Amino acid sequence: MNHHNLMADKSHCPKCKKTEFIDYGETVECTTCLIEFDKKLLGKIPDEELLSRMEIGGVLDEFKELKDPKKSKEFLDSISDDLDEKK
Repeated sequence: MNHHNLMADKSHCPKCKKTEFIDYGETVECTTCLIEFDKKLLGKIPDEELLSRMEIGGVLDEFKELKDPKKSKEFLDSISDDLDEKK
């Protein structure tokens, strides 16, 4: 059974509503917006909620290693250090 065709038929990009995706296995990327979505969430969460979740969580999700709380803290500390230096 080919899931790729099924995927394209069923899902659309929550942002632009188009259905063309690049399939990466766990995630798909909209060929128009170039936004990557978690396959498990597409079609299960209302579009507006999916986008707002991505906007909140997406920034840190981009850095996979930041799922490690220690590294995440170091990263956030380094940002706040940068901000302190600019004063």
